[in-house]
Amino acid sequence: ATIPGGSAGPGVKAGANAVPQVEAEFVQLNRDYDVTRRNYEQLLSRRESANMSGEMDTNASVIDFRVIDPPQVPSAPASPNRPLLMSMVLIAALGGGIAFSFLVSQLRPTFHDQRRLRKVSGLPVFGTVVMVWTAAQRAKWKRGLVAFVLALVSLVSAYAAIMGALFLIASKA
Repeated sequence: ATIPGGSAGPGVKAGANAVPQVEAEFVQLNRDYDVTRRNYEQLLSRRESANMSGEMDTNASVIDFRVIDPPQVPSAPASPNRPLLMSMVLIAALGGGIAFSFLVSQLRPTFHDQRRLRKVSGLPVFGTVVMVWTAAQRAKWKRGLVAFVLALVSLVSAYAAIMGALFLIASKA
């Protein structure tokens, strides 16, 4: 009821003040309901999984699993073919060394006799200078030759050791 002056009575004011409080209680009740419903659903899912595991336990006693063929490790690796790979690496290393020395000889050519110089240049050769090796130069050349031979022997020895180890491992397996 309104008072003839346009102002609301005390009952309406109390009702208007109670609306936010009722809304807050409604929100709180909905929140509590959601939490309770989630807990209930979790408990149901746990009960279902417990029932399933109980059924599996009772069925597992009836079913007996046996391994007929145990897993085996192959005696030789499937890939790569290591002896072939090592042989290819040795051949590639030797071929690379030969190709590099040939490239250097083509970039810095030398003439070892006057007949070849005359043939390449097309000009007459009036004389040649013979290289006289000193004892120090001969010793240096011999050291270089020994180092080359040792490096080659080391390479072939390493190849033989690796191949021997691979065949020994393959024969044990």
